[in-house]
Amino acid sequence: MKLVYQHNLPNKVSYKKIDCFLTELQKRYSDKISSPKSHWNSDYTQMDFSVGIMGFSTQGKIYLKEDKIILELELPFVLSVFSKKIKEMIKQQFEALLSTSN
Repeated sequence: MKLVYQHNLPNKVSYKKIDCFLTELQKRYSDKISSPKSHWNSDYTQMDFSVGIMGFSTQGKIYLKEDKIILELELPFVLSVFSKKIKEMIKQQFEALLSTSN
């Protein structure tokens, strides 16, 4: 699954906001999200992550670009029927994180 989210923040700002993405997603959807883990590359433009979604382990990457964030998530086949709902959850979390002014 791939999601591209457009924004107008500098990379340094978007990194600070996206760094807490998995934790905030777990707080908001605690009944569906578990065990978030992440690791950034040295220039903070790529996050590798793993997370449990509805009891299934998944992994993915988030790329920070000048004007967008690209999320790639490997969904287990059994979760593919929920991909539209999962995309919407992620998009809502991106909007909440990236629209705040701090």
